[in-house]
Amino acid sequence: MERRVAAVLAADMVGYSRLVEQDEVGTLQRQKRHLKELIEPTIAVKHGRIVKLTGDGLIAEFSSVVEAVQCAVSVQTEMAARESDFPEDKKIAYRVAVHLGDVVFDDGDVYGDGVNIAARLEALAVPGGVVVSGTAYDVLKSTVDVSYKPLGERRLKNIATPVRVYQVIEGRPAVPVRRMRGRLAWVAAAVAASAMIVGLLRWIQAPDLPSLHRQELTQAQPNIPSIAVLPFENLSGDPEQEYFADGITEDLLTDMSKLSGLRVTARNPTFEYKAHTMAIADIARELGVRYVLEGSVRRSGDQVRINAKLIDVETDGHLWAERYDGALANVFALQDEVTRKIVSALSVTLTAQEEESLNEAYQVNPEAYDLYLKGQSRVNAYSPQSNVEARDFFERAIRLDPSFGRAHAGLALSYAADATFGWSGDTAKSQELAINYARKALALNSTSPQVYLTLAQVYGSQRNIDAGIEELRRAIALDPNFADSYVLLGMFLSYSGKPEEGINAIQKAMELSPQHGYIYPYGLAIAYFVKEEYDRAIPILEEVLARNNNFQQGRLLYISILGLENRIDDAEWEAEEVLSALPEFSIAEEERRVRFVRSEDRARYVEGLRNAGLPE
Repeated sequence: MERRVAAVLAADMVGYSRLVEQDEVGTLQRQKRHLKELIEPTIAVKHGRIVKLTGDGLIAEFSSVVEAVQCAVSVQTEMAARESDFPEDKKIAYRVAVHLGDVVFDDGDVYGDGVNIAARLEALAVPGGVVVSGTAYDVLKSTVDVSYKPLGERRLKNIATPVRVYQVIEGRPAVPVRRMRGRLAWVAAAVAASAMIVGLLRWIQAPDLPSLHRQELTQAQPNIPSIAVLPFENLSGDPEQEYFADGITEDLLTDMSKLSGLRVTARNPTFEYKAHTMAIADIARELGVRYVLEGSVRRSGDQVRINAKLIDVETDGHLWAERYDGALANVFALQDEVTRKIVSALSVTLTAQEEESLNEAYQVNPEAYDLYLKGQSRVNAYSPQSNVEARDFFERAIRLDPSFGRAHAGLALSYAADATFGWSGDTAKSQELAINYARKALALNSTSPQVYLTLAQVYGSQRNIDAGIEELRRAIALDPNFADSYVLLGMFLSYSGKPEEGINAIQKAMELSPQHGYIYPYGLAIAYFVKEEYDRAIPILEEVLARNNNFQQGRLLYISILGLENRIDDAEWEAEEVLSALPEFSIAEEERRVRFVRSEDRARYVEGLRNAGLPE
C-alpha cells in the first residue's frame, strides 16, 4: 500500500432514485453518455483518474488540487448546457466536492480520511455546484480564477473533526466575505425547537430556485426605483468600531425600506458584499437593482461623519455625493437627511405619513445608542452566549434612556431567541418577556416593523398562527420591502391552510431578497406539502438540505413526504440522520411542536414520519 497527499474529487447525482424511477432507460443512457463524452475526458485532460464508480457517482484522484477544481468547474458548466433542454424535474445534475488530504492507494483503489471527507462533503454542494474543503481552499484561494463563499465549519458523519467548507462561485474575482461565527455546531439541536428565527438567513445563503428567475421577479415593479445599500466602511481607525459602521448601515437600510416608492434589497444579500472588491455594476447586476448607495462612517467621541454617494449603474454616474457631520445625539437626523437626498435624486413620491416621519426631529442619548448598536451586533450572532451579552447591552441602554424604543425592541428579540431555541430553560417565561418588551417598544415607537416580526415569531412558537399573521401584516404595512416578514407570512399562511397565498408571499420575499437563504425555499416546500403536491416539494427540500445538511426540521418534512410516497428506504436513511442529531426525538413531541393549524395536515405529517419508522 502507498500513502500520499492527493486531491480527491467526489461526485454524486442529485435525485438518482427519483430520476431512475421516472425513466430508468433514458436516465441511465444519458448518464452513460455524460460519463463517456464529458466526465472521463475532462478528468483525463486535467491529469486525474477515476478510481471508483458508484452507480450514481464517482471518486477521482488528482495530483494537483488546482486541476481537480478546474475539472469540477468545467464539468458542471458543461453539464448545465447539456441538460438545458430537459424540464427541471428531469435534469441530471451532480454535486461535486474536492478535498486535499492523506489517502491510501491499494491495488488501484483509494481509501482513508481523504476519501471519506470528500464523499461526505459533496452532500453540502448545491445541485450543479462545487464545494471544497479548507485544506483545498488554502491552496486554491489565490490560484484558480473563481471566488469562494465560506460556509463555515461543518460536522460530517463519522468524521471526528469539523471541516471548513467553501462554495466555489465561478466567473468573478474573489470577494472577501465576512467570516461566519461558528454557529453551525448548535444549529442542529436549535432548529428542532423552531425554524423561525429568520435572522439566520443573513449568513446561510442559497441560490434562487430555477422557477423564480431574478429577471422575471424584478420586472414585477418596473416603475419603482430599485436600490441596494452596501455596508458602509469604518474609517474610525479602530477595528473595534466595525459594529458602529454596520449599525449605521442597518439603520439607513431600515428607514429606506419603509418608503413605499422604493424597492430596497434586503440586508441579507447586501452584507455579503462587505469589504467587496467587485465592480459596483457587477454587484448591482447580481442584486437586480439599478441604484447603489455606498459610503463610509467616521466616529470621533460624540461626533460622527457620514460620507455617502448614490450611483446610477445604468449610466455609471454619481447622482450625488455628500458629507454629513454632526453630534451622535443627532444621528437619526443625519440618517434622515441621507434618505431625503435619495428621495429627491430618484424623484420618489412620499406619502403624507412618510413625509411626516422624515421631518420628525428627535435625539438619542449617545451612550445609549452606542450600547444599542453593540447589543444589535451580538444578538445578530444567534448563540446562547452572544444572546446574554446582547441583553446586557440593551438593558444598560434602557437604564440610560428608558424612552429608547429600539433598545426595548432588541431586548424583545433576545427573549424571542431564547423562547425559540430553548436557551433559557423556561420557554414560557421567555415568551412572556419577549411579548412584554415588544409591546413596550411599540408604545415608544409604533413604526418599527422589526418589533412586529419579533411578536410574530413568539406567537409562532406558541402555535398561535393567526396572531402571528396579523403582526406580520402590520410589519409589511410599515415596511413594504421587508423580505423576512414576507417569507414568514408565507409560511404562516401555509401552516394555516392557505398555501396559494403563502406561495405568493414567499415569491415576493424572493423578489426582495434575490440571494435568499434556505428558509425561503423551505417555505415553498411547506406550501406544496399542504397542497399535497409532493413531486414539487421533494426537489426543493433536496436543495434545502444540500445548502444546510444540519437543518433537521427540513429533513423531517422531507422524511414525512418520503414516507407518504412509500419511498421507505430513502426515508429510513434520512431518519437515521435525524436520530443521530436528535437522539431524544419522538413523534409525540414533534406533533405537539409542528405548526400546521388544520388537523388533517398534522395527521398527514405524522403519518409520513410514522411510515418512515421514527420512534413514537
